[in-house]
Amino acid sequence: MARPLELIDQDIAELEQAAQDLAGQFQKTYRHYLTTLGQAVRQQLVLAGYHICTQGYPEHFLDLSLSQKQQLQSQLRLIVKKAEAEAIALVEDPNPEDSPVVLIVEGLSEQGTPPEDITLVEEEQELTPLEEIADPENLSNWQDRIESGIVQLLQQVSHETNQVLRAAGIGSKNVPAMLLEAAEKLPNSEAIGGPPNLVTLTLEAQGTDELPQMPGLASLLKGPVHIMAVHLRLTDLEFADSRLSASRGQIRSLSGRLNSLKRDYHQKQRERAIAQAEAAWRSSWFED
Repeated sequence: MARPLELIDQDIAELEQAAQDLAGQFQKTYRHYLTTLGQAVRQQLVLAGYHICTQGYPEHFLDLSLSQKQQLQSQLRLIVKKAEAEAIALVEDPNPEDSPVVLIVEGLSEQGTPPEDITLVEEEQELTPLEEIADPENLSNWQDRIESGIVQLLQQVSHETNQVLRAAGIGSKNVPAMLLEAAEKLPNSEAIGGPPNLVTLTLEAQGTDELPQMPGLASLLKGPVHIMAVHLRLTDLEFADSRLSASRGQIRSLSGRLNSLKRDYHQKQRERAIAQAEAAWRSSWFED
């Protein structure tokens, strides 16, 4: 026999209020985390670009004129600036006038040959508004969107940086764009072993009979293809920044409390459904 509905509803209301209170703590903690993440991206992205230009492809960088070097560095700083703004925007209510911006490189040919002038075009991205938190499930969905947004942001920043480097002539000329993009999205477990936030691969064709028919892959017939690209990884960023790591620890603690709330909430919802079903049975039952 279930408890009275009034008592169950009271328990559910208390759990919903607890979720709303926890939402405020989540927002505060994520705001600090994402601010720190933006700063970590700024530092680590510059280091990754420095490594590619000085250790990976020093000859290519030396071939650039002084103005081209300065332009490349300026574009990397612009990417970093936008990344910092986009990071904090993940947890803020979006406004049309300060929507996050994705940087797109114009003038890059399919072969990756550098144009005379490299242009970055700003393209507005829509943000999903932060919904009002009504229960633990809503809060969990909100957190999932934040975490997904972080992964997408790091992939986007990596892609933009590689586009800028490629457009400037930094990197192997015979690396198909599709392989470079695939390298940017390697799981963390497949990118461990090299410098932080970089992926280094050597690809060689096997079974080449059908290869020429595959667009973008014919260059593999010429011999091994070496890829060094920016691949921002959250594990690398958190490992290198103690503040970011500490903030992630706070998020894990809040997530543990949220999981407990979700479990209790689901139990109460189940208890409520049983109580309602029992009441419905009694109201519809009649003796023959």
